[in-house]
Amino acid sequence: MGIRGLDLSDLFVSGASYKRLGSEEMMRSTFQKLDREIAAIFLGLSDGTISKAIEYSKVRTAFDHPLKDYSPIFDDLVSLKMEIDVLRFYLYGSGDEYSRALIKIKAKDLSLRATRVSLQTHGGYGYIHDFGIEKYYRDAMALSVYFGQDKYENMVLSDHIFGEAGGII
Repeated sequence: MGIRGLDLSDLFVSGASYKRLGSEEMMRSTFQKLDREIAAIFLGLSDGTISKAIEYSKVRTAFDHPLKDYSPIFDDLVSLKMEIDVLRFYLYGSGDEYSRALIKIKAKDLSLRATRVSLQTHGGYGYIHDFGIEKYYRDAMALSVYFGQDKYENMVLSDHIFGEAGGII
């Protein structure tokens, strides 16, 4: 569906011996440490798609007015651009585990909303390959499947908010 620039595939080793490096838990732990990097990817998707929507809203007209002049479109684009800028500022300054978990969850949610709004702003043209908006949408959806599992991040947030683990039942 998405992230075509990042080929993922299975690796089968047959008739050869190899030594296993680490455990599955070690791999999970490694991915959890990549929250900032994953958030940066989600944020880049959001920024790219909203930038295209902003430019398109300046040139596309409906009833003799650019789309940017219509309040619903204007409000969505301005709000999303503002959220992108705030999250980018937060991402660059985040260092502790709580901040990394928070920024990853918010950046994922933002990328899904931003790509949806961009598709709506472009109308039917958003689905055409020429504009590239459909690629942003596919990438956001695929990345949220691969990296959008918020279970670990929610446990980190729970420790910070409640002072202990929560959501265990």
